[in-house]
Amino acid sequence: MKVEIWSDIACPYCYIGKRRFEMALEKFDGKENVEVIWRSFELDPNAELTYQENKYELLAKKYDQPLKWAELACDDMAKQGAEIGLNFDFDNNKPTNTFNAQRLIHLASESGKEQEVQNLLFESFFSKGELISKSDILLTIAAKAGLDKDKAEQVLNSDGYSAQVKEDEALAKELGIQSVPFFIIDEAYGMEGAQPVEHILTMLENVSNGVI
Repeated sequence: MKVEIWSDIACPYCYIGKRRFEMALEKFDGKENVEVIWRSFELDPNAELTYQENKYELLAKKYDQPLKWAELACDDMAKQGAEIGLNFDFDNNKPTNTFNAQRLIHLASESGKEQEVQNLLFESFFSKGELISKSDILLTIAAKAGLDKDKAEQVLNSDGYSAQVKEDEALAKELGIQSVPFFIIDEAYGMEGAQPVEHILTMLENVSNGVI
């Protein structure tokens, strides 16, 4: 079974969805036969490297809502994350461009470390309030994940893996994917959003058993 997952580091539901998927996979009898492919998606390809506005202000502006609405929305996401052991610190969150982070994930995939790099990126962005577009932050994450730091630096200082990121995003557009996380199982069955663990498990079991 092949599971392709489109995701962005700047997406809190992608962090939640990743953890829930991992929890579901642990309960799935056929987990050893599941190939997971993480694909790039940018919520905002034109995002700036830094912003004067904070997370709440940008969210309120994006959806044309009051600031209080944005604060409550973030509180709700933080509660959902806490239920599965994730820490969201939206007060110190630094919105930024995630293109280089996506490139680093592609580099990590060559050595099977993409999941670890993603977890470190999510933690850096949502829990530690770090600016994940900065090369020194990305290189620290690369080193923690056991990647060759010199190779990572070489990639970040070039356009390495840019084509792979753009290919993933072009495929998402072709498939009509407009929001993430988005899961496609065996190139045939789609699942959108940070679904509950049991829903994800049922989906995996149904596909495995040929029910859908």
